Amino acid sequence: MRRIGLAVVLLSLLATPRGGETQSQTEKVYQIGVIQSSGATGNLVGPNPRSQTLVALLQGLRDLGYVYGRNFVTVPRSAEGRAERSSDIATELARLKVDVIVVAGPALFGVKQSGINIPIVMTGAAVDPVQGGFAASLAHPGANFTGMSLQHFELDRKRLQLLTEIASGCRTCGHLAGSGQ
Repeated sequence: MRRIGLAVVLLSLLATPRGGETQSQTEKVYQIGVIQSSGATGNLVGPNPRSQTLVALLQGLRDLGYVYGRNFVTVPRSAEGRAERSSDIATELARLKVDVIVVAGPALFGVKQSGINIPIVMTGAAVDPVQGGFAASLAHPGANFTGMSLQHFELDRKRLQLLTEIASGCRTCGHLAGSGQ
């Protein structure tokens, strides 16, 4: 469900009616810039990338009837663990005239600093969009950033409270999280 939700956000930015229309030869093939914070760009290439996060997004697009190569292509880039590179990468993608950029993690801040006006889709950012300066408010974001946030700090506090009530004798807690890569 999450991949379809993200795909819907992404495609609403591209705003092309599809319905039962026949594909015309002149219909635009949208370019989706993808910025990964770490790892090799090779993990993001083509319709069958190795990045599980991108696989989920592409599957969501397929589920909605979009075809890689016919309706859209990805233009992948990686900051290769150096978040400071993401500003230059975003500027490069803007020069290439991509239609939208999908980005997560530490690379978000560099993309914001680039000052580009292309729509940016945050994927599961572990930052509060308002506190991070990506949106004026959750109700009225106001800028070119949209997408999903994993802002769960309030929920984490509540979960810890419930855990301490359930396991009152517990003195140490651990938390495991997957990378999605």
